[in-house]
Amino acid sequence: MSKHLKRYGWTLLLIVALLGFQAVCDLALPTYTAAIVDVGIQQQGVEHAAPTILRQSTMTSLERWMPESDVERYIRPHYQSASQEEAVRLGVTNTAEPLLVLGKVDQELMEKLDSLFGKALVMESAAAGQGTNPTGQGTPGASAMPLLPESMLSQAAIQAVRAEYRALGMDLEAMQGRSIWTKGLLMLLVALAGTAASVLVGYFGSNLAAKLGRDLRQKLFHKVVNFGQQEMESFSTASLITRSTNDIQQVQQVMVFLLRMVIYAPILGVGGVVRA
Repeated sequence: MSKHLKRYGWTLLLIVALLGFQAVCDLALPTYTAAIVDVGIQQQGVEHAAPTILRQSTMTSLERWMPESDVERYIRPHYQSASQEEAVRLGVTNTAEPLLVLGKVDQELMEKLDSLFGKALVMESAAAGQGTNPTGQGTPGASAMPLLPESMLSQAAIQAVRAEYRALGMDLEAMQGRSIWTKGLLMLLVALAGTAASVLVGYFGSNLAAKLGRDLRQKLFHKVVNFGQQEMESFSTASLITRSTNDIQQVQQVMVFLLRMVIYAPILGVGGVVRA
């Protein structure tokens, strides 16, 4: 069979590439679903423990819970005074106090900022008696913070960030709506892209199987035409018709199944392991 598929090598490579793209789309959908539920609904559109904008007084209070070296390296270089235009763009209506806005940061730095602000916000809220201490045992010491589950720290910090946004007069309902719509539209686009890839795989796979069937029938026809008298007596007419129609049709169906399902399964499995 491989010798018959050599002439369709580029089509096979295209099908494998489309299957890889389809797998990426299928594996990405649960991530968007989780983001809609966790960020859009549960966290009201607040994605990070590091605030996008906050009051100068809040930052001063939080810095006392952070190592000075981290404040100098990660906080102060990336939080700058917010202009009136920036505050309005972010939806701030209460600009009575000086504000700080987070500049552009990469994913690695954002994760570091989330960690710093997550612990600081929880400790500051607990110290202020606002009831966001996950332990329920009063103000936690710095040594107790690593004992708390990361998920509990994150949720408690998000609550404190939402409280800060409310103090700034930001519309959390509008923020939640934007988050859900944005992630929902991205999810829809990914789903449509995956569907388009699946349709293309079906088209190219069926086309390749049909061409393979055509080639096999052609070779079978020329083989039968060149049969001698003894060979013609060995095969009945019904047998030759069955071999050139039904049997080759079965080969085509198996080829479509191989291209659409069998090759896709390991690609999806490897992708799932990589993303896990």
